[in-house]
This record gives sequence, C-alpha cells and structure tokens, in this order.
Amino acid sequence: MIIKALTIENFKGIREPVRVEFKPITLLFGPNSSGKSTIVQALHYVREILERNNVDADRTAGADESLDLGGFKNLIHKHDLNLPMRLKFEIFFSPLADYSDFFTKKVDNAWLEFEIKWSNFLNEPLVFSSAVGLDGEEFGKIVCDESGKKTRIVEINFKHHLLRSTEIDLESKKVDFPDLLSAIITTIKKDFIFSDNKIELFVNQQTALPQHIRLNSELENDEATAEENADRWEHPERDEYLSPSTWETLNDFFHTYFGGLTSVLRAELRKFRYIGPIRKTPPRYFLPVRTEDESRWTSGLAAWDVLYKAEPEFIQKTNSWLTSENKLNSGYRIDVRKYKELDTASSIWVSLTNPELLLDNEETIEQLKRLPEKKRLFLLDEMNGVEVLPQDVGIGISQVLPVIVVTLHSNSGIVAIEQPELHIHPAFQVALGDLFISQVREQDVCFLLETHSEHLLLRMLRRIRETQENELPVDAPSLSPDKLSIHYIEQTEKGMSITPLQVDETGEFVNKWPRGFFEERDEELF
Repeated sequence: MIIKALTIENFKGIREPVRVEFKPITLLFGPNSSGKSTIVQALHYVREILERNNVDADRTAGADESLDLGGFKNLIHKHDLNLPMRLKFEIFFSPLADYSDFFTKKVDNAWLEFEIKWSNFLNEPLVFSSAVGLDGEEFGKIVCDESGKKTRIVEINFKHHLLRSTEIDLESKKVDFPDLLSAIITTIKKDFIFSDNKIELFVNQQTALPQHIRLNSELENDEATAEENADRWEHPERDEYLSPSTWETLNDFFHTYFGGLTSVLRAELRKFRYIGPIRKTPPRYFLPVRTEDESRWTSGLAAWDVLYKAEPEFIQKTNSWLTSENKLNSGYRIDVRKYKELDTASSIWVSLTNPELLLDNEETIEQLKRLPEKKRLFLLDEMNGVEVLPQDVGIGISQVLPVIVVTLHSNSGIVAIEQPELHIHPAFQVALGDLFISQVREQDVCFLLETHSEHLLLRMLRRIRETQENELPVDAPSLSPDKLSIHYIEQTEKGMSITPLQVDETGEFVNKWPRGFFEERDEELF
C-alpha cells in the first residue's frame, strides 16, 4: 500500500481541507448522509482524471451505473464554480514495491496535489495546477492558463536535497545535475530566471496534469506575440543556448520527477476496487461475463465471476471462511459442479440409449471427450446435504459472499467496501473483522470500510488487546494499532468534519469519542 493519506478541499460537502490517513484497515464511521461516501468518490474521481483525463466525470471505470458522480458542477462544494477543488495524495515508497528504480532508490515519500477549477473560457473544468513534493520538501509545480494552451513548469526548487546530489540516474543515463543546472543558468538570459531558486519552462500539453512531460522546443510560449518574446529574451530558439543532448536530458529530468510520480499514482488507483452498499444476487444458472469488467465489483457480481473461474485452492480458501466454526460458520459452502451437455438428438445419445445401435466403445468415448466442459456454482447446505442456488437462501449469504471474495482475491491497492455488515448477523460481523485482519497480515492492501458496525470495530479492538497481552486464541489473527485507522465523520456548519480516533496497544481509545459514537448503545445500556 503506497497511498498513505488523501487531503480534500471544496469537494462535495467538504469545504475546509480534511485529511484522511489510510492504514491497512481504515474505518469510516458517522451518521447517515454525513459524507463517508465522499472519500470513496474522491478516489473514483481522481482515477478518472489520471486514467481517462475525465475532469467532468459522471460514470467511472471502477463502478457501475449505481455510482454517478454527476460531473464537476455536482462535485464542487455548494456547486460554486468560483471555488478551486484541491485533492492531495501522500505517497510512501516501500523498498519492496514494484516501481521504478528511481523512486525506490532516491525517494522515500512524496505528495502530489491537483487543483481543479472551472474554466469560463472553455466552459468546462480543467486541471489548473499540479504540485509535487519529494521527501517532505516542495519540489515544483505545473500550471496552465484558463485556455489550457499555456502550460508551464514553475517554482522548481533547485535547493531541494535531491538536486544537490552529484549525480542523478535518468533511465540509466548518468547526469551530473549541478553541471546541467549551471549550463542552464549561465546560457539563458537572466529574465528567464524568476528568483534565486525558481525557473519557468513551457510544456507541450494543454493541461497542468503531469503526463508525458516534454518541453517546448522554444522557450517562449507559442501564443505570445513576437514583441512580447523579444522583451523576454533575445534568442528564443533552444539550439542557440542548449545543446540537443542537454535539452533531451532536461526533458528526461522533468518527465521523471513529474510524469513518473503521476504514473505511480495512476497505477495504484488502477488497482482500486469498490463494493457498493447493496450486493446483487446472481441469476439462476449464472454464467460469468466473458470480458473482465471491474465495475461488476460494485454490485458484487464480479465475486461470482471470480468463483466461477477460480482454481480449487481459492474455492477451498473461501469455503474455509464460510464454514469453519471459528470463522463465519454459515452452514453453507461453495460447490462447483463440472458437467457436459448432451443433445438428445445426437448420435451419442441415440447410441447410449439404444444398445442395439451402440457405436464402437472407443469412438463413443472420444465423442464424449470432445464435448465442451461446463460449470455450475451451487451453495451446499451442509446440515441437510442439499444443493441450493443463491436465490434459495437468506439474503445475508448473497451480501457477505462478495465481501469475502474481494478480500481474499485482492493482494494490493485500496479495496473500498460500503457497509460490509449489511444484512448479516453480529456473529458474521465479528468474523469479518478477523477476515480483514488476516489479509492485511499477508497482503499489501488497504481495506477502506464505510460502516456502522460496532461489532466489527470491537473485534479489532479485542484483537489489539489480545495481541498486546499475548492472549490470542488459537488461529486468531494478531493486530497492532499501527495497522488500524478510525475516522468519525459528521456534518458541521463549516462543512464535513473528520475526527481521527487513536487507539493504544491495549485496544482502548486515546481520545474521547465524538458525539454519537457508541452514544446510542450507552443510552440503552445505562
């Protein structure tokens, strides 16, 4: 998991900046309509921007039609098109992560902030700026004007510690950056430098979103007048002040630091999976879709696709959670039956049902082998030994099974689940707590859970306490406080408010519960 936090400003019910810290298990609590889903929608929105350049998104790649963002006018706070929307991601690079050598060797952490505003000139939203920070220091910023045609790299922090190193490796090309910087500063007219440590360059793209960063072959903006360019510098053609090799090195440098970080975030958000609040029961005699469609996770139907195509080991693992006494103990297991269909008008059928017309035994066997193999998923009622379909059992099974499957099937990225406890017994809810805990011990994944379940939380607090006191039951998963993030969300006069709730090693809350958190239970008990 590399996305460590998300700060949101002027997005839906959020006005002032709010920060959500992601840990392997991140719980979002709060009243109905408090804004818990806003966090998940912000992730969908940024993914749309990075993956499809869709700044005015309604439908998203990671969800079905039940999630409709409604476009920028619906997403901006109070529908006020004069406000800037800001979304900032904090990223941590693990030495074991599968990313470029540059980031794993040179950078421990980074942040990337997008500012999105409405362009009156284009009559559509636009990414107006993207700011990058590396290892806790601001590094640089890309901005564009309202037309989207004048995009510049500005505010490069040449005092950043990464640029003070003697050598930088850009795609296996060793670059002495101090020498490169000296060449730039001494050969470009002074008017080009905006301050002691800031420089400005125009970029060949019509958005401030860092993508394939390539500098203009001329330093002046193509839209500027000849008179304006003459006032800024005497020799606009880059070949007159920088050699082609130096120019290409400069391009590689900016692409690595800006475009590379964007690529990392895009790849991480591409792993994002979302389970909606109501899971569909698959139709009778269900067949999976031929083309993988991640939006089917929203309705839970992708879970049935996975089970249909799964290897026996995965089915066994799923059944372990469904049936074991120390897990859900649901009384049902997945049963996969393989079969072949035989047309009653076929020669094989005629031969098998009329002994006097029986074909050569070997020929019949070969014809049977050539018949396509098919599968059918059942639920086996273990108490009665009866195979049933999902429509024939209580709705709780159809609601919880997609949660189990997506949890076991995901090995990295963020998995957002709305109301994992929906329609299930408290005993199932606490077992889900153990399921999430067991997976974060084995996989580099973040479970972002929007929930109202006390039982889910209490199981996690119990496991923290038992881990600390060395009193875990046999086969129970261990959990430490640094793996758990709890946020209480509510609406205030200033917009949505998020209160982080700290937990100590004994499984107790460090800070006071907000109003309404466990309040109803206390009123009933005391």
